[in-house]
Amino acid sequence: HPYTFPLDAFQEHALCAIAEGANVLVCAKTGSGKTLVGEYQIYHSMQQKKRVFYTTPIKSLSNQKFHDLKTLFPDQTVGIMTGDIKFCPHADIVVLTTEILRNLLYKKGTATEHLGLTASLSMENVDAVIFDECHYMNDRDRGKVWEETMILLPPSVNMVMLSATLDHPEYLANWLGELKQKPIHLIETHYRIVPLTHYLLDENY
Repeated sequence: HPYTFPLDAFQEHALCAIAEGANVLVCAKTGSGKTLVGEYQIYHSMQQKKRVFYTTPIKSLSNQKFHDLKTLFPDQTVGIMTGDIKFCPHADIVVLTTEILRNLLYKKGTATEHLGLTASLSMENVDAVIFDECHYMNDRDRGKVWEETMILLPPSVNMVMLSATLDHPEYLANWLGELKQKPIHLIETHYRIVPLTHYLLDENY
């Protein structure tokens, strides 16, 4: 791997799983470094001359990831597809909202494949999809988007799922293992790197 600093045990486990071609579900507290796992998947896929989709639940996060990935991978092309922005959809790395990826997969092979926002997108040579903040699948209104996307993705496309607050991650891991008939590593931490301190504000003082 390209990192010169010591890795946490959960990061080492995840990197090994990715290198072996397995799916990975990382549940780690905020600030613990789970984003590095997604970045390594990109590095690994780029080494194989393949493409990566990086999905996010909200457009502001997509914009931030687009900026970050352009800095981290200056030798690769980076694109972004949201409801507001469409830039370089055939790039090596494409940041997009999960809804756009779901729509792309739904329309693949249909008469409407070449219509609408997803017409310029393609799954060609895509090695992996990174689902950032995948706990959104528990959302009552939007959660089905994540489920449908994961169902529709070909088993040959690797998945890296990242979350700090996913309830019962073993349910998701078991479901995806059965669905894809492919090894999946559930990597979970329970310690908090960034302390969470509670304070009480008393208006009398």
